[in-house]
This record gives sequence, C-alpha cells and structure tokens, in this order.
Amino acid sequence: MRRQADTARAWKILAITSFAVFASALDTTILYVAFPDIQKTFSDVSRADLSWAINAYTIVFAALLVPAGRIADRLGRRAVFFGGVVVFTVSSALAGAAPSADLLIAARVVQAAGAAALLPSSLALVLSEFPPEKRSTAVGIWGAVGALAAAAGPTLGALIIETVSWRLAFFVNLPIGALTIILGYRVVRESREPEARTPDLLGVPLLIAGVAALALGIVQSDRWGWGDSRTLAAFAAGAVILPLFVFRSATYHSPALDLSLFRSNNYRMANLATASFGIAFSAMFLGSVLFLNNVWGYSILESGLLIAPGPLIAAVVAAAAGRAADRIGHRPLLVTGGLIFAAGNI
Repeated sequence: MRRQADTARAWKILAITSFAVFASALDTTILYVAFPDIQKTFSDVSRADLSWAINAYTIVFAALLVPAGRIADRLGRRAVFFGGVVVFTVSSALAGAAPSADLLIAARVVQAAGAAALLPSSLALVLSEFPPEKRSTAVGIWGAVGALAAAAGPTLGALIIETVSWRLAFFVNLPIGALTIILGYRVVRESREPEARTPDLLGVPLLIAGVAALALGIVQSDRWGWGDSRTLAAFAAGAVILPLFVFRSATYHSPALDLSLFRSNNYRMANLATASFGIAFSAMFLGSVLFLNNVWGYSILESGLLIAPGPLIAAVVAAAAGRAADRIGHRPLLVTGGLIFAAGNI
C-alpha cells in the first residue's frame, strides 16, 4: 500500500509541476507568433530593438538555468519551484500590461529568472519521487508537456491575437500559475542536497554580460553596420568577458558552471547537440512566422496553424521516446532524432 501511495504521489507531482513547465514553454512560442503584432503596438521601436523581448529572455534564462538548479539543491527544490512560479506569473502580468517596449523587455528579463528557477527544480522534484527504472519515462512525459505547449503556442497565440490582443498571450499564464500553486502546495514535498554549495554569484552576471554583449553586436549589426565602432565594441566586450567567466569558473571553489563536467565526452556531445537543436529550432520557429506573415501574406492565425504540426508531433513522440530510452538507451534516439530534424529542414 505504501508503494502504491508513493507511486500515486509521484504521478501527482509530475502532473502539478507540468502545469508550470507548460506555461513557460507556451510563453516562448506564443511570443514568436505575437511578435508582428507587438511591433505594430510599439511602431516607434525598430525590429532589432524590439527583438530584445526575445533575446533578453533567452540570455537570462540560459545563464541562470544551471545556477538556479544548484541553488534549488541547496535551499530546497520545493521552495525554489514555487518561488519561480510566483515570479514567472507576476512578471507575465507586468509584461501583458507593459505600456512601453522598455518595460516589456524588463518584464521579460524577470520572467526569464522565474522560468530558470522553476524548470530545473520541477524536474528535480519529479526525479526525486520516481524510482530509477521509471525516470526516463517520467522525463519523457515532462519533455512531452513542453513540446505540447510549443505546439499549442502558435495556434493558441494566433487565436488570442486575432480575437483580443497580444497582451492576453501573457495574461494566460496567470490562471496556470495560480492553479499550480493551489494544487501543489500541500502535495509537493521538500527535497534538497545538504552538501550542495551556493554557486558563484559573480560568475552568473559575467556570463549574462558576455553573452549579451555578443548578442548586441549581432542583433544591432544590421542597423549599426558590421564595421561600426559600437558593433566592434560589443564584440570586443564579449571576447573579454566570456574568457573571464571561464577563468572564474575554472578557479573558483563553487563555480556558476562546473567546467569539470565537460571532461566527459558524453556530456560534451549531448550539450553540443542540445545547443545546436535549440538554435535551429528557435530560428525555424520565429523565421517561419515572420516569413509566412510578411512574405507570403498569411494571417497570424494561418501562420500559427501551419507551424503547429512540428512541435505537436514532438509532443506525441516524446513520451514513447522516454519509454524506449529505458530499454535501449539514449544514444540511438539522440542520433536518429537529430538526423530526422536535420533532414526535415533541407
């Protein structure tokens, strides 16, 4: 009976944490579809400047993801998870109500911090409840939720924009966040690693600043010109700050990013594959929306419907892939999936 109760609790926690995962993934793909309408609202802002509503979120989220996971191990995964949900939900409301592009971008930065807190802590909470032989299945379902949100984002976002406003694309996170807190507050148990150390608090801003400087040079190069002093200064800043981050991570006793992990060939290759896929997937998503809307003249709703099948199929396949990984391992699935994705983009 005890084992059955533990199993039931594990599936409940997976379902509850999935609400927050769904909201964070949904928010990203909705914004891709909403971007043309956001441009119309803030017509006095250039596309390059407004793109920081996406770029700033991505940079902050990526830089905080690993440190947030380690902080959750030390302070408590439940506490960090619910804190992340609250921050993400409140900042979603601020983004939806933003009267200017600057405030929208600022709200997106805070939103990224909330997402970075809730995602790794949610997965850690799930893994702590499932036995080892069931963890790949649980991770597959957890990933399927994100893929389902990515699939729903374009269509749901298009419907919202066509019928109401792009602002509602942010406000939809409010009931999801509230439901996650109400359902999960008594069910989710606290777990932590007593020996976990607080990550380097100087390394995190160094990483954010270095990546932001490189992104600034790339994003603004079309407006400033590749040979402009401002573009060159941005690239130079990134070229100086990122090596400082690497040096800090290599010498500090509790670095923001543990470089020793990269000694593992599997870890290096898995991260390279994940980064390559993330770049390609994000570029495909936003590029497809802008191309369908601005070049081929499709409506936002039509554009959303046309790009939805890809992530929808990913959502369907993810759970089955998790079960297959329990049986045959991860490498065959990673290689096969990568080749299929590459072939589909030819």
